[in-house]
Amino acid sequence: MASELQPWVKTFDVSFYKQLFRLRGLPFDPASMKKPRYFGKLTNNIVYERLAVLTSTVVDSVDWWDSGDAEVGSV
Repeated sequence: MASELQPWVKTFDVSFYKQLFRLRGLPFDPASMKKPRYFGKLTNNIVYERLAVLTSTVVDSVDWWDSGDAEVGSV
């Protein structure tokens, strides 16, 4: 995909925003592209801060390189 089009790629499904509307007690219109401005902050907090930290913690806790079960180069 062309780099200039990348910002317009849909990152989150409608169901993600439907749940944000539900949790905030707001009416949801799936045909509308409008969302409250603070949904961007919520998305950054939930996905890019909380889950990113959790994911890196889980990956760091797995002993990938010293299991002794696999040979170098094997999958």
